[in-house]
Amino acid sequence: MKSLNQALAVWKALFIRESLIRLSAKKGAWVWLLLEPVLQVGLLMFLFGFIYHRELVGIDGAMFVMIGLLSFMLPRRTIFKGMSCIKAAKPLFFFREIRPIDMLLVSFFVEALIVIFASIFLVFCAGLIGYSVIPGDLSIVLLGYVGLWLFGIGLGLIVAISANFFSYTQQIVGFVFRPIYLLSGVIFPIWKIPEPYREWLMLNPIAHGLETIRHGFYPHVYISPKVHISYLYETSIVLVLFGLFLYSKFENHLVKQ
Repeated sequence: MKSLNQALAVWKALFIRESLIRLSAKKGAWVWLLLEPVLQVGLLMFLFGFIYHRELVGIDGAMFVMIGLLSFMLPRRTIFKGMSCIKAAKPLFFFREIRPIDMLLVSFFVEALIVIFASIFLVFCAGLIGYSVIPGDLSIVLLGYVGLWLFGIGLGLIVAISANFFSYTQQIVGFVFRPIYLLSGVIFPIWKIPEPYREWLMLNPIAHGLETIRHGFYPHVYISPKVHISYLYETSIVLVLFGLFLYSKFENHLVKQ
């Protein structure tokens, strides 16, 4: 019980520290913290909404793109944050109570909060201008988001440890995520891709999360075949366990490096 209370106290202190750093990094940082993802998604939503100036597989084109972008943003931001937070928090590891895993978990949580607030704001704005934004099945939407976050945590743990051994990890992950952005079905429905190419695309766990969330928003009009949310969760659990295994092996190195 004492160790649990100590862990909660450490996470609370790190959360406050991380929040203050984000909010006071520069003038107006708190505004840009929310506006950055909102503007990014809003611009692409407008552009693709103009291109898809009709319903796309039963969903308005702009909403189709917005759901895909916000869903993809959650694992992406989680993974990329993992690559930088350990190095940024090196001075804190002089305190015996603080371990690298604490910093990673808190950073992942903060990234999730940013995406959640940006999503709520964008969905609210979309609702004000007449889009249908009430999820048909909220439980399915949450199931998809949690799965994507777990996937981001698992891969984030792995790349965080790798980044402390190989300086080029960030460049490699950034390069790999460019095609993944397109191949995950962010801006097009994967189930309209002909076989065997669709089968290849569905090897990507993120695609299952995105399609599940879209189905949760519009369960009666958007049904994507061959989507298995269990595949996303199974992959995520394997990644998390492997990431924790790597962390247990290299924790002392991360602290002393």
